[in-house]
Amino acid sequence: MALSYKLMSKPHIMNDISQITSFRSWRANYLRSVIGTNLLVGSLLTVGCNQSTIPVTSATPATTSGTKMQTPAVPSHDGSWVATSAILGGSPFPKEVTDSISLQLSGDEYLVMVGDKPDKGTCSVDLTQTPAQMKITGTEGPNAGKTILAIMDRPTGDELRVCYDLTGKAFPTQFESTKENGQFFVVYSRKK
Repeated sequence: MALSYKLMSKPHIMNDISQITSFRSWRANYLRSVIGTNLLVGSLLTVGCNQSTIPVTSATPATTSGTKMQTPAVPSHDGSWVATSAILGGSPFPKEVTDSISLQLSGDEYLVMVGDKPDKGTCSVDLTQTPAQMKITGTEGPNAGKTILAIMDRPTGDELRVCYDLTGKAFPTQFESTKENGQFFVVYSRKK
Protein backbone atom coordinates (compact mmCIF):
# COMPACT_ATOMS: atom_id res chain seq x y z
CA MET A 1 0.00 0.00 0.00
CA ALA A 2 1.50 3.36 -1.00
CA LEU A 3 0.26 6.72 0.20
CA SER A 4 1.13 9.82 -1.77
CA TYR A 5 0.82 13.41 -0.57
CA LYS A 6 1.34 16.32 -2.93
CA LEU A 7 2.10 19.62 -1.23
CA MET A 8 1.58 21.94 -4.19
CA SER A 9 -0.24 21.18 -7.43
CA LYS A 10 1.38 24.06 -9.36
CA PRO A 11 4.75 25.73 -8.95
CA HIS A 12 4.57 28.98 -7.02
CA ILE A 13 7.03 31.85 -7.12
CA MET A 14 7.95 33.08 -3.67
CA ASN A 15 9.14 36.66 -3.69
CA ASP A 16 10.46 37.19 -0.17
CA ILE A 17 11.72 35.36 2.88
CA SER A 18 8.42 35.73 4.77
CA GLN A 19 6.61 33.77 2.04
CA ILE A 20 9.27 31.04 2.10
CA THR A 21 9.25 30.85 5.91
CA SER A 22 5.45 30.80 5.95
CA PHE A 23 5.37 27.99 3.36
CA ARG A 24 7.98 25.96 5.26
CA SER A 25 6.01 26.32 8.48
CA TRP A 26 2.75 25.34 6.74
CA ARG A 27 4.46 22.38 5.03
CA ALA A 28 5.97 21.14 8.31
CA ASN A 29 2.62 21.38 10.12
CA TYR A 30 0.81 19.71 7.22
CA LEU A 31 3.25 16.82 7.08
CA ARG A 32 3.20 16.45 10.86
CA SER A 33 -0.58 16.15 10.86
CA VAL A 34 -0.70 13.80 7.86
CA ILE A 35 2.13 11.56 8.98
CA GLY A 36 1.03 11.64 12.61
CA THR A 37 -2.51 10.46 12.02
CA ASN A 38 -2.89 8.64 8.70
CA LEU A 39 -0.07 6.17 8.19
CA LEU A 40 -0.09 2.46 8.85
CA VAL A 41 3.01 0.68 10.00
CA GLY A 42 4.21 -1.42 7.07
CA SER A 43 2.82 1.00 4.47
CA LEU A 44 4.89 3.13 2.10
CA LEU A 45 4.91 6.92 2.01
CA THR A 46 5.73 8.74 -1.23
CA VAL A 47 6.94 12.29 -0.65
CA GLY A 48 8.56 15.22 -2.40
CA CYS A 49 9.14 16.28 -5.96
CA ASN A 50 11.31 13.27 -6.71
CA GLN A 51 8.63 10.90 -5.41
CA SER A 52 10.95 9.19 -2.92
CA THR A 53 9.32 6.21 -1.25
CA ILE A 54 9.93 5.68 2.45
CA PRO A 55 8.78 2.52 4.26
CA VAL A 56 7.00 3.20 7.54
CA THR A 57 8.80 0.89 9.95
CA SER A 58 7.81 2.20 13.37
CA ALA A 59 5.42 4.53 15.07
CA THR A 60 5.19 6.49 18.28
CA PRO A 61 3.56 5.27 20.39
CA ALA A 62 4.60 1.73 19.45
CA THR A 63 2.06 -0.06 17.30
CA THR A 64 1.76 -3.40 15.63
CA SER A 65 1.81 -3.82 11.87
CA GLY A 66 -1.45 -2.74 10.27
CA THR A 67 -2.59 -0.69 13.26
CA LYS A 68 -3.45 2.95 12.58
CA MET A 69 -1.15 5.44 14.32
CA GLN A 70 -2.81 7.82 16.76
CA THR A 71 0.03 10.27 17.38
CA PRO A 72 -1.27 13.76 18.21
CA ALA A 73 0.23 16.78 16.50
CA VAL A 74 3.01 18.22 18.64
CA PRO A 75 2.95 21.97 19.14
CA SER A 76 6.19 23.77 18.35
CA HIS A 77 8.41 24.74 21.25
CA ASP A 78 10.24 27.36 19.15
CA GLY A 79 9.75 30.95 20.22
CA SER A 80 10.30 33.33 23.11
CA TRP A 81 9.42 32.24 26.64
CA VAL A 82 9.55 33.89 30.08
CA ALA A 83 9.80 32.00 33.36
CA THR A 84 6.76 32.03 35.63
CA SER A 85 8.27 29.71 38.25
CA ALA A 86 11.70 28.21 38.84
CA ILE A 87 12.73 25.66 41.47
CA LEU A 88 16.25 24.32 42.03
CA GLY A 89 16.83 21.41 44.41
CA GLY A 90 13.40 21.90 45.97
CA SER A 91 13.93 25.61 46.68
CA PRO A 92 11.91 28.16 44.69
CA PHE A 93 13.85 31.04 43.16
CA PRO A 94 12.99 34.52 44.44
CA LYS A 95 10.37 36.26 42.28
CA GLU A 96 12.82 38.92 41.06
CA VAL A 97 15.22 36.22 39.80
CA THR A 98 12.43 34.17 38.19
CA ASP A 99 11.10 37.29 36.48
CA SER A 100 14.55 37.91 34.93
CA ILE A 101 14.72 34.48 33.22
CA SER A 102 13.87 34.24 29.52
CA LEU A 103 14.34 31.46 26.98
CA GLN A 104 14.57 31.73 23.21
CA LEU A 105 14.33 28.48 21.21
CA SER A 106 14.92 28.49 17.48
CA GLY A 107 15.45 25.20 15.67
CA ASP A 108 18.41 23.55 17.38
CA GLU A 109 19.67 26.67 19.16
CA TYR A 110 18.79 28.17 22.52
CA LEU A 111 19.50 31.38 24.38
CA VAL A 112 18.71 31.75 28.08
CA MET A 113 18.99 35.14 29.70
CA VAL A 114 19.13 35.48 33.47
CA GLY A 115 19.08 39.21 33.91
CA ASP A 116 21.76 40.42 31.50
CA LYS A 117 23.79 37.18 31.60
CA PRO A 118 23.44 35.02 28.43
CA ASP A 119 23.73 31.25 28.19
CA LYS A 120 23.82 30.00 24.58
CA GLY A 121 24.08 26.63 22.96
CA THR A 122 22.42 23.90 20.98
CA CYS A 123 19.64 21.52 21.87
CA SER A 124 18.06 18.50 20.26
CA VAL A 125 14.56 17.37 21.11
CA ASP A 126 13.42 13.75 20.91
CA LEU A 127 9.65 13.86 20.46
CA THR A 128 9.42 10.07 20.28
CA GLN A 129 9.84 9.94 24.07
CA THR A 130 7.08 10.72 26.55
CA PRO A 131 7.69 13.29 27.87
CA ALA A 132 9.90 14.73 25.14
CA GLN A 133 13.62 14.64 25.95
CA MET A 134 16.07 17.46 25.33
CA LYS A 135 19.84 17.18 25.10
CA ILE A 136 21.35 20.60 25.68
CA THR A 137 24.98 21.53 24.96
CA GLY A 138 26.25 24.88 26.18
CA THR A 139 28.56 26.79 23.84
CA GLU A 140 28.76 30.22 25.56
CA GLY A 141 28.14 31.41 29.10
CA PRO A 142 28.09 29.53 32.41
CA ASN A 143 27.20 26.18 30.78
CA ALA A 144 29.82 26.30 27.98
CA GLY A 145 31.17 22.81 27.38
CA LYS A 146 28.49 21.15 29.53
CA THR A 147 25.77 18.73 28.48
CA ILE A 148 22.44 19.01 30.29
CA LEU A 149 19.64 16.47 29.94
CA ALA A 150 16.04 17.59 30.32
CA ILE A 151 12.43 16.66 29.72
CA MET A 152 9.81 19.04 28.37
CA ASP A 153 6.12 19.24 27.63
CA ARG A 154 3.45 21.71 26.63
CA PRO A 155 0.46 21.20 28.97
CA THR A 156 -1.25 24.23 27.40
CA GLY A 157 -0.60 26.20 24.22
CA ASP A 158 1.14 29.05 26.00
CA GLU A 159 2.97 27.02 28.66
CA LEU A 160 6.25 25.11 28.41
CA ARG A 161 7.52 22.97 31.29
CA VAL A 162 11.18 21.95 31.37
CA CYS A 163 12.90 19.88 34.05
CA TYR A 164 16.70 19.89 33.78
CA ASP A 165 19.25 17.43 35.21
CA LEU A 166 22.15 19.84 35.50
CA THR A 167 24.62 16.99 36.09
CA GLY A 168 23.94 15.63 32.59
CA LYS A 169 23.86 12.06 33.95
CA ALA A 170 20.25 11.04 33.24
CA PHE A 171 17.03 12.42 31.86
CA PRO A 172 14.61 13.42 34.63
CA THR A 173 11.62 11.11 34.95
CA GLN A 174 9.17 13.61 36.44
CA PHE A 175 8.51 17.32 36.38
CA GLU A 176 9.66 18.02 39.91
CA SER A 177 12.59 19.47 41.79
CA THR A 178 13.44 18.13 45.21
CA LYS A 179 16.41 18.39 47.52
CA GLU A 180 17.10 14.72 46.79
CA ASN A 181 17.10 14.92 42.97
CA GLY A 182 18.69 18.40 42.74
CA GLN A 183 16.91 19.09 39.46
CA PHE A 184 16.00 22.49 38.03
CA PHE A 185 12.30 22.76 37.14
CA VAL A 186 11.06 25.80 35.23
CA VAL A 187 7.62 26.67 33.94
CA TYR A 188 7.69 29.14 31.06
CA SER A 189 4.94 31.19 29.48
CA ARG A 190 5.05 32.20 25.82
CA LYS A 191 6.22 35.82 25.55
CA LYS A 192 3.53 38.05 24.12
